[in-house]
Amino acid sequence: MDAVEQDAARWVVRRNGAAPDALPDARFTKWYGASDQHARCYDSVAALWRQMNQVNGDALRQELERDLQRRKRRGKIIAAVSCSVAFCGVFLWHSGAWWRWQADAVTAAGEIREVVLADGSRVLLDAESAIRSDLSGTERRVTLLRGRALFTVARDPQRPFVVATPEARATALGTRYEVSRLQPDTTDVSVLESQGSIAPSARPAPPPRCCRPTSARASRPAASPSTRSMPMPPRPGPNASCCCATCRWPTRWRS
Repeated sequence: MDAVEQDAARWVVRRNGAAPDALPDARFTKWYGASDQHARCYDSVAALWRQMNQVNGDALRQELERDLQRRKRRGKIIAAVSCSVAFCGVFLWHSGAWWRWQADAVTAAGEIREVVLADGSRVLLDAESAIRSDLSGTERRVTLLRGRALFTVARDPQRPFVVATPEARATALGTRYEVSRLQPDTTDVSVLESQGSIAPSARPAPPPRCCRPTSARASRPAASPSTRSMPMPPRPGPNASCCCATCRWPTRWRS
């Protein structure tokens, strides 16, 4: 490459291959008009420069279009999957089947089943009932997700046995009691042997109530602040009392 070609290449790069009259520049105009060789060299190199830019630009546009199409397809797939997951969640929630996915033990309609926990405690599940247990902590915790269960608790003074629902926590101070969630937002507890401690889950809450062989009820706070105490019939069982106490939240304990 001679000196004229080198100068032409420098001008092409500086002007990005622009036509001679596109970008006024006194120095370039003087060099370009100095000889026909200067003009021919610049025009030839500039034409090649523009062709290279055009090829690179087309390739870049094509790649951008392909990437955009991929993103659109991926977005449609993600949207379809999200809609499917949301539909399944709504269906499981409204059908009541969600609790089956959370449970360690479940009974079907018409089925009564006894479950022996790792600590030796026994749980008699009524039909269409479900529990989830966690005995690994400082307390032995069983969550009643649905239905009704009779608990015969193995003694362990160091780790209390707690049955939890969204409405209340029932702690066994004796050996045998029943917890049921047969109505939405309501938990019934029946102490059949010795005594138990019952406290609501809502905050603020009254102190735990110690219940001897009898029954108690806890409800989630309703839209209206007023509550009414409804007597419950005594449940049969060893040492069961013939009297009955009913306790409802959110306002205060009633007996």
